[in-house]
Amino acid sequence: MTRRVLAASAGAAVLAGLLTAPLSPAMTAVLVFGTASLFWAGTSLPAWGVGLAATMVLVVKGVLPEAAALAVLRSDALWLVIGAFVMGAAAVAVGLAGRIAAWGSRRTRRADQLFWLVTLVLLPVTFLVPSTSARAAVALPLHRNLSTRLDPAAARALSLLIPCVVLATTIAALTGAASHLVANDLLATMGFAPVGYGAWIVHGLPFAVMAGAATCLVVMQLGLTRPERKAPLAEDRSVPLPWTAAERRVAAVWLVILAFWCTSPWHRLPMGLGAMAGAILIVWPLRILAWRRALAAIAWDLVAFMAAALLLATALIETGAAAGLTAGIRPWLEGLGTLGLPAAIGGLALVTLGSHLLITSHTARAAIVVPAVIVTAPALGLHPTAAVFIATVGMNFCMTLPVSSKALMIYHTGSGGFDRGLLLRASVVLALVHLGLILAFSATWWRWTGLIQG
Repeated sequence: MTRRVLAASAGAAVLAGLLTAPLSPAMTAVLVFGTASLFWAGTSLPAWGVGLAATMVLVVKGVLPEAAALAVLRSDALWLVIGAFVMGAAAVAVGLAGRIAAWGSRRTRRADQLFWLVTLVLLPVTFLVPSTSARAAVALPLHRNLSTRLDPAAARALSLLIPCVVLATTIAALTGAASHLVANDLLATMGFAPVGYGAWIVHGLPFAVMAGAATCLVVMQLGLTRPERKAPLAEDRSVPLPWTAAERRVAAVWLVILAFWCTSPWHRLPMGLGAMAGAILIVWPLRILAWRRALAAIAWDLVAFMAAALLLATALIETGAAAGLTAGIRPWLEGLGTLGLPAAIGGLALVTLGSHLLITSHTARAAIVVPAVIVTAPALGLHPTAAVFIATVGMNFCMTLPVSSKALMIYHTGSGGFDRGLLLRASVVLALVHLGLILAFSATWWRWTGLIQG
């Protein structure tokens, strides 16, 4: 607690100094953003509190006009994540998400079959629950149930598999992480076309499938011996329950809203409008959740952090600070670009894959990295939209240490948690796998889907 108080005091002193210093708007934006980034990466202070304090300095100094601040607060990304949280809470409350997660349990006879089926059933949960840590928490009952059928070594390996698959498959959906929405919103702020919900699935779902499969294979190979992989499982005596009326209603709402999101390029209506409509349907007239429970299901700290991150990034962009900061590295980037597109993409992938070692927060990584990626993309020979999507794939990799992700922390603590050494070994292999997949998809699938041109 003392360390947090000292950090808060230091942050308050720095921000107070910035309030009184006679600095240009661009320099103020850089210093405020840099200070916030240091506190995000190096302290345990609430990310939303740091972000909002930094934002207030920008508003008071006049760097961020009130009109620009209000425009960000009306951002479609914020309303989208609010509605998605309510719909995700409904899917969990009625047992729909758990039904999907438990689907494979009764269909496995060996440990390796169980690991592959767990990987398979976690993928669709990405579309239902808009948070990596929430998806990991949803799978906890499944983990407890399956662990009783496994020997201790396999149970520990399973406790690593679940969060790693959750992280590896995040790119499947635009709503898979708040960082995706931040990245998309920043693209729109800088005048570039964001990636639509349907297009995101086209670009991201095949990568998620391959990354999830690779994760399963690596965890099994490093965490289990061959006899352990082929060991028979204890019999699953659970009886599948029939679908309830509430499950059917929630599933129907989700299908309608998913269709609305996928067809947004045609009807041009905001995705946030669809999310809020789905949330309202959940609360009334379907009455799946009470108003109080629906409001409690929303991660308001994440929403506040998203708003602050968007405001800080907008200040960097509007004042020209983002362009100024990247001017010094443009010659290096242009030199990298002359080596060919694969080298440029490889360099971008290496930077973003390693970014989680410095910035543990998913959304903070997007707020810090994406503006620089957008500005420097032309020097790499990439369209900003393609560069941001590739950077997002890289930033989704956060599996080196337990503190790299809340999803990992959920399964590392307590009895039966995974071994830290196994995570480190797996992360080294998986980092290389992700780099290889990014290069392979850049040369094939993302060209065929039109994400990368030229």
